[in-house]
Amino acid sequence: MVMPQFGYQFMGNIKFLYPEIILSGTLLVLILLDIIFKKRAKWLLVSVSIIGLAVSLYSVNQHAYGQTTLMFGAVVFDRTAAFFKTLFAIVGILSVVILMSSSEVDDEHIGEYLVLLFGATVGMYLLASANDLVMFFLAFETVSLPSYALSGLARNSERSREAALKYLIFGAVSSGIMLFGIVMLAGMLGSTNFEALRDAYSRSAFTPGSMLVIVGLIVAGLAFKISAVPFHMWAPDVYEGSPTPVTAFFSVAPKAAGFAAVLRLFYTIFNSDQNMSVGFINSPEWYVLWGALSVVTMTLGNLAAIPQNNIKRLLAYSSISHVGYMLIGFMVTTSEGIVSILFYLSIYAIMNIGAFYIAILFRESIGTEDINEYKGIGWRMPFLSVAFAVFLLSLVGIPPFAGFAAKLVLFASAIHRGFYLIVLIAVLNSVVSLYYYAGIIRKMFLEQPDKIAVLRKPAGGFLPYFIVLILLAPIIVIGINWNLLFKWILHIVGAM
Repeated sequence: MVMPQFGYQFMGNIKFLYPEIILSGTLLVLILLDIIFKKRAKWLLVSVSIIGLAVSLYSVNQHAYGQTTLMFGAVVFDRTAAFFKTLFAIVGILSVVILMSSSEVDDEHIGEYLVLLFGATVGMYLLASANDLVMFFLAFETVSLPSYALSGLARNSERSREAALKYLIFGAVSSGIMLFGIVMLAGMLGSTNFEALRDAYSRSAFTPGSMLVIVGLIVAGLAFKISAVPFHMWAPDVYEGSPTPVTAFFSVAPKAAGFAAVLRLFYTIFNSDQNMSVGFINSPEWYVLWGALSVVTMTLGNLAAIPQNNIKRLLAYSSISHVGYMLIGFMVTTSEGIVSILFYLSIYAIMNIGAFYIAILFRESIGTEDINEYKGIGWRMPFLSVAFAVFLLSLVGIPPFAGFAAKLVLFASAIHRGFYLIVLIAVLNSVVSLYYYAGIIRKMFLEQPDKIAVLRKPAGGFLPYFIVLILLAPIIVIGINWNLLFKWILHIVGAM
């Protein structure tokens, strides 16, 4: 009777695993196509990838309501999981599309790039739905292992090989530290299922202080994934050494997966009631942990970005600073804080990928990533330069662009809880970021080039400009009227 009952439970809910099944099937198809056609199948591989991600995205939103537990409680599908899977799918599609404008990934390696990207995306899907410590760690590693290989995809580049090695070493150490915390948590509370852990914690006599070591170990692994200080040291080298399409993917997708993991893990286990008014996530230790991480991450990220001359290293430190801003949302332990994180993540994904995509197009045109070579490019490539300026100003949080709405919602949620000092520090950091972002804009429009270089037109004709327009549209539209996106995220969090 056990096997039929298991089969009935699994098959009855298998529709909620369709997104992961679709991605896994597409991954297998990509492997076969790459073996059969090798480098002659560039457009075929890209087309199959986009179709697979689009179908997966459709499948996610077919069952985006309610809450369903799968595989005997190891996986849960709810609106929060649907939100993150939607975000992962969109980022995946954009990462595939921008690949077509870059020459950094050879045609011979495009199949490998897409297979590894799909492998990491499957892991992120599972991480967003993980409801068990074993599933959580397996999904975490499923994201990490393809990422290590992606960073070293440019095999002929010494920088890329160095980046992959650093990423692997730091990742292995952080995973080991996190595993210590997971084992200690399961051992102290006597289960691996998140709901069972929450019930055991609510009945236990463990104080927040006694749990701080365990939480700190787990946060160390997650902080590596989102590149929070002091676990950020891999990010600048990996971002610079990896092909730019890979860097654009790293700057958004694994970070979003890390935030999904924090929400899924801590807000389930240490939330003793629906209003999050008691339990570890409302203790002084919780505020100190995330407050300290937030301040040092945003401050170091912005200060370290100032002297950078390589655009990818600058955007790497910029992305670290944005992680610091988003960590403020974890201090706001009400649903308002979760809304602010999801809202910020949605906007950050678009504006950051847009900035990296323009960096790709500039590199293809002038042949370098050196910001000093951007002098005068604003008058020679006006559309792309103006678009780049919009993305950069949005990253600062200048109205009327979407980045302003993201920071406004985030800072307002913190002010509502009385975290005035944290908000003040964040505002001052935004002023610092304006300095180095405005420096890029100044070079593009106000400085004369040392020599007039020959510009190469981006490959693909009008397609790159069309993609830039698609990325620009939400930055401008949401900046003017962000009510629709905000209400959608409120609807998602209302079901948590």
